[in-house]
Amino acid sequence: MKVFFDYGELLFEYNFNEKTLSRAHNLALKHLNSLGLEISLNELANAHNAAIHAYLTERQSLVEWPMQKIMQELIKNLNIQNHNELTLNLANIYKLNDHDSYPKQGIPEAIKELSEHSLNIISNLPHNSPLYELGRYHLLSKFDTITFSYEAGYRKPHPQIYRFALKKANANLEDSIFLSHDKEEVHGARNIGLKSCLVSTPSQILEAVK
Repeated sequence: MKVFFDYGELLFEYNFNEKTLSRAHNLALKHLNSLGLEISLNELANAHNAAIHAYLTERQSLVEWPMQKIMQELIKNLNIQNHNELTLNLANIYKLNDHDSYPKQGIPEAIKELSEHSLNIISNLPHNSPLYELGRYHLLSKFDTITFSYEAGYRKPHPQIYRFALKKANANLEDSIFLSHDKEEVHGARNIGLKSCLVSTPSQILEAVK
């Protein structure tokens, strides 16, 4: 069986707050200032807020932006001439530092118990930070594929992301299951004929797969 998991709030705690965002802002500001760009922390925060507002507005239709596009919007708001290297550097800074993430209790053990199955992830994220986070806890090798919404161009529960993930994993509907803590995501999977279960604990995950 091919098992597809939601990521944030099911496998990993994913905390984005003022403290983590401030950490990312300060690192981004340090990088900008090192390039001779005289930008204040307040200017950077305002430009970032405007970029996130544009991103969230677009996201209402379940369209997903890659992190680089969000950073391009930020750079535009700062009136900096667009530069590919700067866009990439800022994307890396924010995706790795604007949140904290760690496995939920019991998840590493549950993942190991399910190792006989093909394990996969479908995540609503504009970047690939889970690659680093899973690697940090020695869990990355347990998963065959990880599909990010920015790759598919759409977020769950849009049907396109499930189809994209199935294709990426060379999976078919009959032998696959999607597990999530989110009702809308579960319904989205069911709408394309993908078996799906609403779960929130490691024991519920194990029961659903068995």
